[in-house]
Amino acid sequence: MAKINSLTQKFRRLAIELFTVTILVSVFEQTESTLLAAGTMVARTMPPFLLGPVAGVLVDRFPRKNMLISMGFIQIVLVGVAIWFLRGDENLSVATIYIILAGLSFANAFHRPARMSLIPSLVDQAHLVKANSFILASNQIMMAISFTVGGWLILSLLLRQIAFGVAILFTIATLIAILIVEPKLQDAKNVGKRESFWKLFISGSGWANEAVV
Repeated sequence: MAKINSLTQKFRRLAIELFTVTILVSVFEQTESTLLAAGTMVARTMPPFLLGPVAGVLVDRFPRKNMLISMGFIQIVLVGVAIWFLRGDENLSVATIYIILAGLSFANAFHRPARMSLIPSLVDQAHLVKANSFILASNQIMMAISFTVGGWLILSLLLRQIAFGVAILFTIATLIAILIVEPKLQDAKNVGKRESFWKLFISGSGWANEAVV
């Protein structure tokens, strides 16, 4: 199950980074503005910044597997919207690009804590550090691949074709997530019922303020 969770993360990370890189280059090609191109990264980073404390609280109140699948479905739909808009002249308005990227990041803000909270229940305690290190290394590898391949793809393929490939990656990641067997689901539900939303929110916010990143 830990391998399935890791595989889901690899496909999803590759999809997000590849889409971000190609969209960033596309915005710069359309506008020739570094400011507007940099805005793509702002659109991507704002949802996790704003939703960080709330996302963890909500994830605690729902089955992790359901959260992974539902957020994956949202990301597939958003990329599908991009593909639909790209039917004509292969150009997306900057505002549309920002909205789609923010939506993908919004879904990932909930997907990430759900995925990370599954690791301790899928991996033996003795291998937990090794598993977290492997996930971190995999994320960096996926980012390197995305930045390397993304620039080449934007020169070789239409943006709609790249978006279609990204949609396939998201779909594969979501289908793999369906195979995850979440242990002790009933216990997780009971914990969510015992603790109030605001108690969990305040606790999570306090931890975020004190934690060293």
